[in-house]
Amino acid sequence: MVAAEIYQQEIIIRIQRDRIANIDLAQLISYGSNSIKKIVIIVESGARVVCHDRRGGDCAKPVMRSIIIQVKDGAHLEYIDLQDWAGTVREFSVVSIMAGENSTILYQGLYTGAWHAKVYVAFTLNGRYANAQICIGSILKYKTYHCIESKQRHMATDTVSRCVVKSAVYDSAVSTYDGTIDIDADAQRSRAYQKHKSLLVGDCARSCARPSFEIYANDVHCGHGSAIGQLDVALLFYLESRGICKQEAQKLLEQAFFSGLYSNTDLQQQVAAKINGQKALY
Repeated sequence: MVAAEIYQQEIIIRIQRDRIANIDLAQLISYGSNSIKKIVIIVESGARVVCHDRRGGDCAKPVMRSIIIQVKDGAHLEYIDLQDWAGTVREFSVVSIMAGENSTILYQGLYTGAWHAKVYVAFTLNGRYANAQICIGSILKYKTYHCIESKQRHMATDTVSRCVVKSAVYDSAVSTYDGTIDIDADAQRSRAYQKHKSLLVGDCARSCARPSFEIYANDVHCGHGSAIGQLDVALLFYLESRGICKQEAQKLLEQAFFSGLYSNTDLQQQVAAKINGQKALY
């Protein structure tokens, strides 16, 4: 059972213990009206939840959103975050997720719109054996600017987190990424990984990344990496030599860049649609 309560500009959604729920936030709130600025989701122990957060269109005012999610012991959350605002919209978004013991989290985000967007995603693993998987992609065109920040904070032993961020940057767009892995002194035997890749499509496209560690435990496995580059000329030549025109070959390689990032088919189709210049599919 799902219970929702609204207090002025805040909505609280609670999924009861051991329940299975599928939540579509677009049916509960309207970001464009700025009526709701804060969303609190509580997933009780043993519950399994899939939450869709889709937003798009035009909005005259900046969109400010704050989402706080508590995933209690033994619960599972899959959060699908799809943003496709018009090119004049500004969005400032904060997503904070706290994971209890033996809980699992899968966060899949795709950001393809807005003139100026800043997204901060923080995961705090408070309970032993908590597991968080973060998959974030962005497609930037024209003169848009996107800033993505992620934080993986391990507070308990035997916790696991993995964050993968991929950006395709076109025209004169700019993409920045700041990622932090924070391991508390009590979080021994934690495992954390972070990977960032940017594909620059256009001579004026720019991207920068600043991955960092803050580790206070001495028995951990951590790793991070970042790569920024353009399409492989040799692969383009190979596809053209097989009778594929240059434009189609480029689109195929751009789609392949995002391959394996998402398990959600809606996000996979949305990536293909944006690369091929089609409208949003949701």
